[in-house]
Amino acid sequence: MMEEIFLHFSGPTSALPAMLQILAHFASAEALQFTPRLKDVLLRVLPILGNVRDGQRPVFANAFKCWCQAAWQYLGDAPSERPFDTDVMSFMNSVFELLIKVWMGSRDLKVRSSSVEALGEMVGLVTRSQLKSALPRIIPTMLDLCRKDPEVAFVASHSLHNLLNASLLSESGPPLLDFEELTVILVTLLPLVSVNNSKDEHYVSKGLKFLLDYFKSIMPHVNVCCGQLLWQEVPPKEQRASHSWLGRLVRIR
Repeated sequence: MMEEIFLHFSGPTSALPAMLQILAHFASAEALQFTPRLKDVLLRVLPILGNVRDGQRPVFANAFKCWCQAAWQYLGDAPSERPFDTDVMSFMNSVFELLIKVWMGSRDLKVRSSSVEALGEMVGLVTRSQLKSALPRIIPTMLDLCRKDPEVAFVASHSLHNLLNASLLSESGPPLLDFEELTVILVTLLPLVSVNNSKDEHYVSKGLKFLLDYFKSIMPHVNVCCGQLLWQEVPPKEQRASHSWLGRLVRIR
C-alpha cells in the first residue's frame, strides 16, 4: 500500500492531500506499523513542502501531527527500539523549522492553528538546542492563539502544555525557560481564564484543565515565594474571579 501511495507524490499535486490523509489515518490506526516507515514518508514529503500553498498546509500539518503522535505511541509501546536515526532527526528538524519560521506566521488562522497543533506534538521529538532557539517565536504565537475562539484556544493550550513539559520536565537537561519567561506566560493566561468564566462553561472546563496541567508542570520548579510574586501580578478583580480554581491549584501542590 505504501508504495502505491508514494507513486502519487511524483504526480499531480491535487492528489497529495488525499494521500496525506490516508497516511495520517494509517499512523493513527497502526502506530507500530507506521512509525518504522516514517523515514520513507518524510523522504517523499520534504522535497515538496516548499511549494505547498496555504490552502493545503492544514492537511500537511495534520499529517505531521498524526505521524508524531504515532511516534510517541511507538516509543511508549516499544521503548527499547528507537525509530529515529540521524536522518529522521534531520528531517524532523527541517519540518520543525519550516512550521515555525513560515507556516506559523501565516495570516490564515487555520494554517497558524494547525501548525501550532503539529508543533505541540513535535516539541519533544526535536533536539533541545533547536527547541530552545524556537521558544521566543513559538510561545508568543501560542499565547496569541489562546485569545482566539474556544476551539483554537483549546488547541493552543494543549500545545502549550506539551511545550512546557518538553522545556521544563525533560530528563535530558536543565529547564529551558527561566522564571521571568514563566511569569510572562502565567500573567497572560490567568486573565484569559477569568474573562471566559462568564462566557462559556464548556470553554472554561477545557481551559482550566490545561491551565492546571500547566501549573502542575511548573510546580516542581517554582517555589511558594515565586507563586506569591506571580499572584501579585494579577489585577485584584481577576484575583477575585480566579479564587475558585486557585484553590484547586493549591491542592495539586
